[in-house]
Amino acid sequence: MEINTKTKAGLITVVRVLRRLWTGGPASRATLARELELDKSTLTKVCGRLIKAGLIHRVMEGTVGRQGGRRPTLLDIRAAKGAVAGLEIQPDRIRMVYTDLQGQTLMEETREILGSNRKLSAILDTVAEGFSRDRDGLPVLGAGIAIPGIIDPWEGKILRSTPLQVDKAFPLAEEMEQRLAVPVICDNDANCCAWGSIFAIPDLGNRTSFAALLGDLRGSVLSTGFSLVLGGEEVYHGSGYSAGEFRSIFCPEGGDRQFAAAARPREETLPAHTPADTMEELCRNTAFLVNMLNLNAVVIAGTLADERETFSSTLQREIRRNWIYPPAPECPVYCAPGGKHSSAFGAAALFLRQLCRVPVLSRTGYGYDGSLFLRVFGSSL
Repeated sequence: MEINTKTKAGLITVVRVLRRLWTGGPASRATLARELELDKSTLTKVCGRLIKAGLIHRVMEGTVGRQGGRRPTLLDIRAAKGAVAGLEIQPDRIRMVYTDLQGQTLMEETREILGSNRKLSAILDTVAEGFSRDRDGLPVLGAGIAIPGIIDPWEGKILRSTPLQVDKAFPLAEEMEQRLAVPVICDNDANCCAWGSIFAIPDLGNRTSFAALLGDLRGSVLSTGFSLVLGGEEVYHGSGYSAGEFRSIFCPEGGDRQFAAAARPREETLPAHTPADTMEELCRNTAFLVNMLNLNAVVIAGTLADERETFSSTLQREIRRNWIYPPAPECPVYCAPGGKHSSAFGAAALFLRQLCRVPVLSRTGYGYDGSLFLRVFGSSL
């Protein structure tokens, strides 16, 4: 069978092999053929093509089975084929993470944005100035961008972002591709924390529904965004891409504050200057979602990650208070990978995930139709 990546069927076959190695680690040709239900001749041609393109390579020999015979050769993703950038854009800073093709971090960097340069066009120019097309000798193949606000990831557009003063659709991916000269995809910053957590927290593989919370303390005000992963390993965007935009259920009508407690002065604070009453209010809102949606875990990032112990104990108390059937559900709290660079790391993980996503014939854009894979690797195949 000839494998033609210009056809959807041929492209799907190639990407299935690559994704299995990316998610499952090294495997022999026999294992790949069995798990992917491909005949050996087809699998041999696909692997030969991927090896020739430099996307996979031979890494070691496996163990001999009970029947004896030759040791099987194991294949794996060639991490040194290239690098991927993850960029988090905020009004006052840019965070950059570069990873190899297996998601191992190569470099992290934070750049502050001066007060006079906080218009979006100037911020994007600053991103481009700091962007490297080569990282540790590896060509940068593409970039994922994490942005605060309502983002249409399929079209790569900012629909609205109060922090970045965007009040109408802005073609972010298109603009950044012109500046960076590599393929670009984007998503909300809290969603990127969820993508990074799916990628890098093994325990979440057994917890199919969870919430990711990104908390950013600016002065005495805590800004919080939610992301929801419901029943699988896909971030829930909602019909208008605004899923996760948060305002406390205790807030009075009107106003632009996220927390009712933020409007009340109070001297008691937590060590990281997060007001204790705001933390309690956040945990009450989170507990409601945990119980209502039967979430299995919560992931926290940004400033909230510095208060994991306090957040976890307060959340468990609020879960019990909000639950009517014994026993109350257990909901472990994890910190998003990447520390203060969690959104940037998640953006890189998102790009890798969409790059190796098996095409879905009924969907287009955002990596679902295989176009991202072809843009990055098509010339080598």
